[in-house]
Amino acid sequence: MFFGVIIAGGALTDNAPSSQRIVSSSIPAMFFVAVALREFARIFASLTGMPRLGRQALALAVAAALVFGSVRYYFGPYQESMVYGSFNGEVSTAIGHYMQRLGPRWKQYFFGAPRMWVDFGSATFISKNPYYDVIEPLAGPPAFVDPAYNAAFIILPERGQDLELIRQAYPNGRLEEVRRAGKPDGALLFTAYTVETKSSG
Repeated sequence: MFFGVIIAGGALTDNAPSSQRIVSSSIPAMFFVAVALREFARIFASLTGMPRLGRQALALAVAAALVFGSVRYYFGPYQESMVYGSFNGEVSTAIGHYMQRLGPRWKQYFFGAPRMWVDFGSATFISKNPYYDVIEPLAGPPAFVDPAYNAAFIILPERGQDLELIRQAYPNGRLEEVRRAGKPDGALLFTAYTVETKSSG
């Protein structure tokens, strides 16, 4: 089971490796740890003459230390490193929360291809706003904006050249750079240019 999950989830899936695809490998991994603890306690007891109860207490103490260290690392350095999932997953989650805060009267126009598309990962799961993928670079001012909604242009850094044409068409929009949560000088996730249209404003 363990190696089946590692091969199928870690090597044969799209954008491998993705941690969420190998979560089920944690179950056999726990058995591996339990066997290692049992053998460690048995060998230690045979060398020191420790009674069975002491051997069990030793295994429990080591297991508790491992649990404490894992929990402390997961909710500490690992969370702060922002390396879980992928950078695109981080971007997608931030977009979802951003659009959710804007509310249902806003439509997202996403400038992310060829690196990302708007329905990647968590963005559309978090936010139910309507959206439109702008796959090709703009050759002129955007003519696809739906006047029934306010417009939120979400632009990845590599599509930054499209922003000038958007601003020519909508000069009174609001520009905002969204960076890594809690790190104002961190990596730029995306640029948002929001415009309130007459029809929906």
